[in-house]
Amino acid sequence: MWRRSSTVLWTAALVLSAAPYALLPFLEGGSGGGYVSFALCPGFSRYLDVSGYLSPLGLIPAPVVILMGFGVWALSAKKGHPRWGRAAGLLTALVVGTYSLVTLSLAAADVVVDGSCAGQWEMLVGGLSVFWHFYIVAVAVLVIAAARVGRPVPRRRDRTSRASIAPSDPAT
Repeated sequence: MWRRSSTVLWTAALVLSAAPYALLPFLEGGSGGGYVSFALCPGFSRYLDVSGYLSPLGLIPAPVVILMGFGVWALSAKKGHPRWGRAAGLLTALVVGTYSLVTLSLAAADVVVDGSCAGQWEMLVGGLSVFWHFYIVAVAVLVIAAARVGRPVPRRRDRTSRASIAPSDPAT
């Protein structure tokens, strides 16, 4: 049995992950050009190495991943396997948010260590893109919060029925 708040959080994560797809027709295409110096910052260099491995995570759109995760979570919660539900939620959050979390952490590390590295990251993560990465991480956090499956709470009817079948003292 799952909590109503978990269903609300799963729904919010699904709506938030699908919202950018509704805005895509209204966005203008960028020029895509930029300048990268030959002396790469360590975090940016690491990003170039890691991004090839993380790119398959972006092949399936986030709303589809969240729907699949919700399905596994709901089925496991219904069958009484809360650990499998939590595992499905964590896996869903990893698939949705790993790329953005890695990008933000490497960019932050470069900018903190050497402020001149911000120029290299600005081409890739500049402006609205930073907001987008935080947005995706927030959706992943919603999925993690939604994956909590509580123990079934006995209903009041169950408690009263147990009390009604308790043996009574015939002497009174």
